[in-house]
Amino acid sequence: MPVIFDLKESKSPWAASVNEVLEADWPEYIESNGVVGSRQWWQSYEAGAMPHKKKSGVVTFVGERIDQFNEQYDAVEIDLDGSLIEYDRCGYWDSEDVAVGTRLVIETFEICVKQKYGPTTFIFERLVETIKT
Repeated sequence: MPVIFDLKESKSPWAASVNEVLEADWPEYIESNGVVGSRQWWQSYEAGAMPHKKKSGVVTFVGERIDQFNEQYDAVEIDLDGSLIEYDRCGYWDSEDVAVGTRLVIETFEICVKQKYGPTTFIFERLVETIKT
């Protein structure tokens, strides 16, 4: 399966804000699993210590849309098990491998931190890959 995006290989500082929140409000998480994005953390993730979901679906739309304010935007729409999910078509979603009819697998995970005024949830796409049919 060709990989469109792999968070583990990403060079962006994607984990910085979640690590700041964890250090302040849930240091036990880091003690148990390591700093998010570190080698130790990925080993815990791959061993199943962090819950994650895989969904498969078909790209149903790629192109320009108009929002309720009559503003134009570029979108990718995917039918994931009967639910339509829309992404802004930027970054890896702008890949030429993302086309109408393409079957995808999207792996996601969440880290939810309880804080003084309520929970903060960080949602990440871990892996996006195409399925050859």
